[in-house]
Amino acid sequence: MLMKLRQWIGRGIRRETDTCVFSILDCRASERYKNDILAALPDMPVTDNIEDVGIFIRSHKPESYFVDSE
Repeated sequence: MLMKLRQWIGRGIRRETDTCVFSILDCRASERYKNDILAALPDMPVTDNIEDVGIFIRSHKPESYFVDSE
């Protein structure tokens, strides 16, 4: 599982200008395996607060990113 997670992280951030958010929704990740998972990943912000995710995305994307193009 850790190898696949590292591969997906790599696919999400191919360039320095890329922005992505990964969510691990398996409850075991917050208990038994949390330290192993965090050790396998590059240093990055980690949160369990959905509002922090919104703040992160808004701080990295221009306002035009959130406008419906239709």
